[in-house]
Amino acid sequence: MHSSGQPDQPQKTSADQVTQWASQAIAGDSAAFEKLARHFWQEVFRMLFYRVSNQADAEDLCQEVFERALRSISSLRSPENLRAWLYGIALNRSRDFLRKRRVLAMFQTTPEGGHPEVEDQGPCGASALELAAKRRFWQKINEFLMGLPRLQREVFSLRYVDELSIPEIAQALGKSQSAIKTHLYRSLERFKKSHSLVRELREEAR
Repeated sequence: MHSSGQPDQPQKTSADQVTQWASQAIAGDSAAFEKLARHFWQEVFRMLFYRVSNQADAEDLCQEVFERALRSISSLRSPENLRAWLYGIALNRSRDFLRKRRVLAMFQTTPEGGHPEVEDQGPCGASALELAAKRRFWQKINEFLMGLPRLQREVFSLRYVDELSIPEIAQALGKSQSAIKTHLYRSLERFKKSHSLVRELREEAR
């Protein structure tokens, strides 16, 4: 396991190879699980960082996700569902973390009424103007998401931020694919009505 919080960079790996590693890990092969951890680490880390907005917390949570996955992988019935299964663990762990953080915030105050420090993840050499624009854009995305009901928010994030497929989202959330499509449709309808956000998204993509 990556105790340093700095995993190896994932290599190009076929879906069949990942499924084979998952089958071996389910059967108790620790070396195969280590390969899976290296392959999915950065992807799961990005998903967690997007939700908790702190690199150190995301690294700790990512470590916990893979530790929990190692303990329970023998219960995974379908090796091809490993990615969605990992995301399900990560979602539950991030929810628990954010719930506890909200409770702690009730008893703590930030000096001078400020906000907790969020580490700058901007690219090296980017201008202050570019970084400020990106922060504004993601702030608006977050504001839009927070205005959605919980399930719509999670489905929208998993589809368009984490890029999971409809079947993977259904597996991660324990819902039917038809229910996922319904929540996704409703969130998209609300997104289309956010004209300023849609305009900024188009500008960001240029």
